[in-house]
Amino acid sequence: MSTLGDLVRYLKIYRKYLGRRMYLVFVLASATAIASGFGITLLLPLLKASQSGGSDPAEMGTAEELLYDVLGWMGIADSMGGILAFIALVFVGKGLLSFANGGYQSYLQSQLHRELKSQLFDAYTGMDFRHYISKSTGHFINVINAQVGRFYGSFKSFAGFLTQILTTVSYFGFALALTWKFSLLAIGVGAVILYLFKYLNSYVRTLSRKSSREASTLNNLLVQALQSLKYIVSTNQTEHLRSRVTDSIWRLTGYSLRQGLASSL
Repeated sequence: MSTLGDLVRYLKIYRKYLGRRMYLVFVLASATAIASGFGITLLLPLLKASQSGGSDPAEMGTAEELLYDVLGWMGIADSMGGILAFIALVFVGKGLLSFANGGYQSYLQSQLHRELKSQLFDAYTGMDFRHYISKSTGHFINVINAQVGRFYGSFKSFAGFLTQILTTVSYFGFALALTWKFSLLAIGVGAVILYLFKYLNSYVRTLSRKSSREASTLNNLLVQALQSLKYIVSTNQTEHLRSRVTDSIWRLTGYSLRQGLASSL
């Protein structure tokens, strides 16, 4: 499946649990991105104002002229202090929007965590007995604890990823208005990188599934060990069980390491 297809599929999954209120995250992220892009764009008139000759309208593009007119209307076009104060104001506003966005994301994450755990517990108490005996206790513990936590974390990564996309679009929008040739080149390079990353995305998905299965195996071994601890100790089977647990831990942490490296890349 393509990266875009994955994003749409995950968006539908999150909406199933959170509803339309999740879209407010993207509204706040868009406002934050626009404020950030505008604040960076203001560095251009600041640099021009620092020059001894000031700004020369003949050397400006259409977007620069519009920006300069706005600053001129505010009476700070050639004032370094005035432009700096305006930039500071824009970035304070961006910081407040970013705080509101992060706070609302945390609220939605807590709601998602609460609803998933409650629904899974209800599903456990009403599941078919044949399904119950077909799975280990470790599997059920892994799903309601570890995998719910991973799904909860995936929403945070998903929201952060889309926030970065909106920020990038905002930056490119302002950059296109100022210097379209270089911006188109950067967009082309970015598209190639995004295409290559779909293979990394597939690799991480495979690791995630292996990690989930291994976590179920490890949880099952731990549950067996704790439930039969007296028998294991009295029959001197501790070392045998420990080797199986150690092997499982090494496999699980190996998957986590590779996922972390892929995320860093």
